[in-house]
Amino acid sequence: MKKSLFCFLFIGMAIISLLGSCRKEAERTDLGENVIISEVPPHCLNGVLDEGESDVDCGMECPACVHINAPCETTLNHMMANSTSYTVTSACEIDGSDFTLTGTSSGFNKFVLEFQNAPSSGIYPVAIGSTGSLNEVGVRFDNGYTHASIGTGEVYVNVSGSQTSVELCNITVIGTEGFVEVTYHLTGNLTCN
Repeated sequence: MKKSLFCFLFIGMAIISLLGSCRKEAERTDLGENVIISEVPPHCLNGVLDEGESDVDCGMECPACVHINAPCETTLNHMMANSTSYTVTSACEIDGSDFTLTGTSSGFNKFVLEFQNAPSSGIYPVAIGSTGSLNEVGVRFDNGYTHASIGTGEVYVNVSGSQTSVELCNITVIGTEGFVEVTYHLTGNLTCN
């Protein structure tokens, strides 16, 4: 009787051990803010803005969207060039893969940001010149003369659905007005839908 009870317990333990070792543990990868990949719907990982997302692969059913905070204070569609203040009307334009965000104030003053691809939320270094490379942004200020960025600084981009908002903090542009080289420092916000 003891021998049968021992065999029964031994076989029972072997079966439990075998079943436990066959259970496949789901891979759990941390996506930040304690979100586990096994708990995220598959559409939140496909790089496409799907129904149930407020931005590409984030918001609503997906992990929270990241908001990029600029180190300066700006006002929606308001730019400063040195000490001159401009209220602008902003527009987005897509030409092939190129993305241009233009803020126009009364008269002929324009603030132009040029990306080689439609940007996603993030921090982008400023290019040397008015046209950025793949991961840079070209910055231009046109006031009857063209002033292009000199490659210093960063712009802070937030994309939510169809809205793109870009903040500039003391971006330097240089150009010639007549025969004089003039430098402007640009700070502000351009937002378009």
